[in-house]
Amino acid sequence: MRARSALGTTILTLLALLGGSTARAAGCRIVRYPSIPVTLKDMKALIPVRINGRPIRLAVDSGAFYSSLSPQWARRLRLTSLFAPPGMFIDGVGGMTEPQLVSARTFTFVHQRLHHVQFLVTGNDSPTHAAGLLGDNLLRVADVELDFAKGFMRFIKPVHCGRLPLAYWAGSRPVGMLRLNPPTERTPQFIGSARLDGQPVTVMFDTGAARSALSLAAAERLHLAPGDPGVKAAGRAGGIAHRVVNAWSAPVAKLQIGGETIEHTHLMVIPMPAFSGTADLVLGADFFLAHHVYIANSQNRIYFTYSGGPVFALGEPTGAAGAALSAPSGTADGLIRSAMAARARGEYPQALADFNRACALAPTRARCFVYRGQTELDAQQPAPALADFNTALRLQPGHYPALLGRATARLALRSSAAVSAWTALTAAASTDLAAASAVMPADSVAQMTLGLLADQAGAFALAEHAFDAWIRHHREDAGLPYAWNGRCWALAAADRHLHRALRDCDRALARLPGSTPVLDSRALVYLRLGRWHRALRDYDNALRAHPHRPLPLYGRGLAERRLGQSSAAQADFAAAEKLHADVARRYAQIGLAP
Repeated sequence: MRARSALGTTILTLLALLGGSTARAAGCRIVRYPSIPVTLKDMKALIPVRINGRPIRLAVDSGAFYSSLSPQWARRLRLTSLFAPPGMFIDGVGGMTEPQLVSARTFTFVHQRLHHVQFLVTGNDSPTHAAGLLGDNLLRVADVELDFAKGFMRFIKPVHCGRLPLAYWAGSRPVGMLRLNPPTERTPQFIGSARLDGQPVTVMFDTGAARSALSLAAAERLHLAPGDPGVKAAGRAGGIAHRVVNAWSAPVAKLQIGGETIEHTHLMVIPMPAFSGTADLVLGADFFLAHHVYIANSQNRIYFTYSGGPVFALGEPTGAAGAALSAPSGTADGLIRSAMAARARGEYPQALADFNRACALAPTRARCFVYRGQTELDAQQPAPALADFNTALRLQPGHYPALLGRATARLALRSSAAVSAWTALTAAASTDLAAASAVMPADSVAQMTLGLLADQAGAFALAEHAFDAWIRHHREDAGLPYAWNGRCWALAAADRHLHRALRDCDRALARLPGSTPVLDSRALVYLRLGRWHRALRDYDNALRAHPHRPLPLYGRGLAERRLGQSSAAQADFAAAEKLHADVARRYAQIGLAP
């Protein structure tokens, strides 16, 4: 069902108050309201707002029928709880959930303050520092222009334009145009039609999906399902509920949409929720990052021009024709947004070039150095990343994202370090993690990152504490089985509470059947318990799907050694150390050596 609140009507009032610049085209007036800065982080388009005076960021999500807040942020903001309409539920990848409803005293958006605005409370706590989503009830109140590559969105009001084309920015560039289905109570999303490998498909434009995805049902119909030629396993995907689903990568010869043709690419295939019976293909943030998009609610159309870069499979070329991205804004904020967009596309040299210019323009802004350091880590450059996190911490001591980043850089530098340097880097990383833990809110989603890094550093008590905090505050999150697994490994590595560790691993495997990391963790528990045969079985199963993982390879060698299988053990030790030089040290760190 679709709820209504003050938000939609008050946004109309807001637009009236703002005023706007006007562009003219073919006898119509296009009133453009002030642009809203958009920052891409982990393929989420984040915009700044304030709730009850507190600055937060919301992710722009055209696939969400209503604006929402995560449970974590609803608690932090101490919002007034209301009763959601009876029978309301939200269906998404991963399952179904019943939302709560809260009211904010004030909601400040585009410099205007609104009062008594309602939000749903549902879904996962975002690891991208987004407090929630800006959904369909906002994005339907006017036309919306989205240019994620240039880092902005804006509302638009066409006046006396009728059915005239509204892609005013396009110039001589080809313009894609697609008619959208009229929104209904059941399907308020932006849905139209396309052709995939010559067959008709329905498509939904969803900025909230990090990557475009084809439904498993449609993939089966189009012979792009698991078992069909070229289709490969691609890990797992999570959604609004606490479950995760399997994902596959399928080769696509040709997608024709709104006059644009995209050739020789790959699409992710996942099981879709019930509402996706009307949408075979979800076009996510990767599509929006490669296009300048205008959602013409006034016409039930969508217009788009290709901006550049890969459309779907990030880092792989596609057949869409177009020009390179325009040069970024010369302001530090504009350069940071441009750099974050390039980072999201995996274009690290371009991202770092923009960050270099941004940090030169804003040398006292810690955030710029943190973002550049994170990009350098993505590009496997831990040494300059360490320098950037050091700079950020000089500018803003105790900034826990910088502390986590510096710990990550130090742990990454261990792979090429001698024994003494390895030990020093590990100790320094542990110190950073302890400092981050001391200042990080208990309900922060970054507790998961802290726990994972603490496991790597051998700070297992700190890891257990971080996973405890994360699990306590995020019981409905899709990441829950990963937190259980992290705590299972931490307890097993510390050789304490082993039956609790076993319970954590068993619960994680119930959600993630056959998961290599979870089987690896449970095998370590069995090693600690002296159950060699069970440990060996779990290691065998873990390596069946991923035979080149160094940790389970080395662990299997330990189980084989204890079972008297010396030759097999030696072969596994050698293979593991060839894959990663640190693996023997990691096991020696927890007192397990051949």
